[in-house]
Amino acid sequence: MTVDSILETTTDTEVIVVNDGSLDDSCHFLQECQAYKGIKYLATPGLGTAQARNLGASQASGEIFVFCDCHMLFPPNWLAGMCSTMSIPAVGIAMPIIGLLQDPQHPGYAGMQVNKRLDAMWLPAGNNSPDPFEIPLTPSTCMVMKAEVFQRVGGFCELFKPYGHEDLELSLRTSLMGYNMLVNPQVKVLHLFRGWQRDRPYKIVLEEHRYNVLLMAYLHLSRARIKDVYQGIIHDLGIEKAMLIEKELFMTDVFRQRTILAKIRKRNDNWFFSKFPMYDSS
Repeated sequence: MTVDSILETTTDTEVIVVNDGSLDDSCHFLQECQAYKGIKYLATPGLGTAQARNLGASQASGEIFVFCDCHMLFPPNWLAGMCSTMSIPAVGIAMPIIGLLQDPQHPGYAGMQVNKRLDAMWLPAGNNSPDPFEIPLTPSTCMVMKAEVFQRVGGFCELFKPYGHEDLELSLRTSLMGYNMLVNPQVKVLHLFRGWQRDRPYKIVLEEHRYNVLLMAYLHLSRARIKDVYQGIIHDLGIEKAMLIEKELFMTDVFRQRTILAKIRKRNDNWFFSKFPMYDSS
């Protein structure tokens, strides 16, 4: 579905598919059909989302990268619209409106924001502006970046476990380094949304997801905000598991990364949450 839609709606593009250890034979068609011989296919043993996307980017030769999930449909001229957005000064990451494959008439979503626990929420596409506008965070459902910006900010952080928040961390890091996140309301793509665990061909491990949330906090947030995130993990998993997650995180070089990021960023988390207030989950 996704590959066919990309090929039908774009020209002069390089398509790279990373099959990161899937077990459902969903990528066999790429190797069996001549129509897909121009696609670069990379099979990996389960690197996780961050490393898999970085691997794909390392094999890409274009000036603009588009990271997208599976189960997506694209309209005609969507890529031209997104490339025009990338010409706006100071843009770091751009995205289209993300519509629902199950309900194409739904207005869709325009980015994400987090609460004090760093739980993520989709933002409804309700802005009436016909022009690209700023949003807090861009998910990797369909994420567009200039290759030079992707390399300058360091790509996806490979300290992350397989699933969760690696895209939001990249978005926040890019924003704190002085770039803007934009959505183009003139481009709407459709994506098959799934529940937290329902109908997914892979399992989400809650402890790993919360590890990623805490990692994002330690990379970028103040001590007070880190405490809020940690308290959320205690609420979800209990104090013992929360302590084990924090202990494991402290065995990585997260503090070295935090120090480096603090030196090179142009904005901090106070600036970010002043411009884009957290959503209230109470």
